[in-house]
Amino acid sequence: MKASKRLDGLSESREICLYNRQIVTAPSSVISECTPRSRLQFHTNEDLLSFGNEYNEEILQVVHTHLELDCHHLVAYVGPIRGDMAAKMEKRFCLLHPITCLYPGGVTYQDINHYTRRLAIKLGGTGAEEFFTDACHETSRKRKFDRILIDNSIQDMSDYASVFCHMKKCLHKSGKILILHRAASMTTLPFFSKARTVLSDAEIPFMDIITALQKSGCEVKWDLEHVPIRITKSKWIDMLRNRFPVELEIMSDAEVEDGIRELLTGQLNYMTEHMEIEDRLIIITGSVPDEPGKFTAVQRIVARPQLPYSALLDVEYELSLTEPMKRILKSVTTKPA
Repeated sequence: MKASKRLDGLSESREICLYNRQIVTAPSSVISECTPRSRLQFHTNEDLLSFGNEYNEEILQVVHTHLELDCHHLVAYVGPIRGDMAAKMEKRFCLLHPITCLYPGGVTYQDINHYTRRLAIKLGGTGAEEFFTDACHETSRKRKFDRILIDNSIQDMSDYASVFCHMKKCLHKSGKILILHRAASMTTLPFFSKARTVLSDAEIPFMDIITALQKSGCEVKWDLEHVPIRITKSKWIDMLRNRFPVELEIMSDAEVEDGIRELLTGQLNYMTEHMEIEDRLIIITGSVPDEPGKFTAVQRIVARPQLPYSALLDVEYELSLTEPMKRILKSVTTKPA
């Protein structure tokens, strides 16, 4: 029999359990050892491979700003199989020619130790690397593109420097290469600590990517973009379990569940159900130089207006006075000398 009452000498309500004439008290709230599953909303597999419609609109606008897509352009898309943007780009930019979708395919993952760890296995001669190697060397398969988009796939390439050289040879004179790179050391997404450590260890420094693209003979521009994300906490948890973003595919089931428990008792515990976060991306653009043989340059894009440095000119600041401060100043100014 269970009853709830206040006992003498106890300062809070306890749950009373009567069993074999013994009274055992237990606190009313107990921390559960299992992580709760999402019960408020059912998310389809397609929903769990996207940050939402608002994010898709924002990221497509970023692509259009830096890639300058036109409807007649021939486009090659290099990105992950899960959550690719090719179909969205075709619809948004009204492309007359279908996008050539290429997947890096350089890595596959195998569960080991009873799903407690995942082993990354490198695959050679697959995906985009083989395609661009053949496209720039074989006359029968030679193809030219106006735009090439690499969507967060540099880490899956075995030799990205050679791929850049082959891509440059496959570009028209006015062609461009756009790289979207989510650096683990700079990301603002709420990952758990194990994921941050693993992704940081496997991270390719973005300056190495910029240097390799410049050595391929491209004029390079780069910038940071902060794409806003509005997402529910339950959807983010389900996305982590689905190993999205795709960088999380290296994490095992046990590591993901431990990480979710860490987030629910830590960072996400202090956030509301509807979260507003940002996806910090490094945008790198490579274009064919106007003059052949010209020394290629690297510069950062100033994509948004910035306030001038305050030391370069006199800046006046104004601070409104509070009511208590006004009374103090008034009493000081009216006091007789």
